[in-house]
Amino acid sequence: RTTSRQMAEFVKSELKKIGMNIKIQLNTFPAFLQKARKGELQFWHDGWAMDYPDAENTLQLLYSKNTPPGPNSTYFNNQEFDKSFERLQVLDDNEEKINIMNASHNLIQDKMPWIMLYYTRSYLLYSKKLKNFRYSSSINNFMKYIKKVK
Repeated sequence: RTTSRQMAEFVKSELKKIGMNIKIQLNTFPAFLQKARKGELQFWHDGWAMDYPDAENTLQLLYSKNTPPGPNSTYFNNQEFDKSFERLQVLDDNEEKINIMNASHNLIQDKMPWIMLYYTRSYLLYSKKLKNFRYSSSINNFMKYIKKVK
């Protein structure tokens, strides 16, 4: 909670420099989720850890049909983005998919429904006695298939 409060105070002080005054409201996680589902958030800090290594995993957060109780807590609604997202879901990994992902990224940057503050980076040590070890900083369940070699 201390870190969240400190981050909020920092953002508040930076916004004050450009004439924006905000009131900080710290929430418990359940209260935050309830407000997100009701569309009662105006400006907030949130995070996302990918469940699988595909851009669709992150882009789903802005798909208009995924508003709460789905993961689109921004209530972002853009027909061009939705059409691109729907096309992405049926494409195999190929150049067309990459082009659509890049166009989607550019549209998001233009409309700015969210601002990326930071990305985490992890470092770890592991033994050669591990089988199926394949670390990914963007997926939380990378340890699921690890086996110990005798």
